[in-house]
Amino acid sequence: MTALWHEKQQMIQGGELTVDAFLDELEQFIAERVNNIDLGTIKSIPSQQSAIKANCPMCGKALFATPKVVGCKVSL
Repeated sequence: MTALWHEKQQMIQGGELTVDAFLDELEQFIAERVNNIDLGTIKSIPSQQSAIKANCPMCGKALFATPKVVGCKVSL
């Protein structure tokens, strides 16, 4: 990957490729990789949620806390 990007950098410096064309290629490359991810193999880990005595300021629903985040049922 790094070698390919280095080659593209050399092409840009040599005037054979524009920065915009490189970014378009990069965006397409990333989009293809993201679209090929098989989400069926991903297992979710049950979160340890505990209710806290406060309501969400956005929607008014009860807030819950996990070890990493505090949010309402809509955001968790």
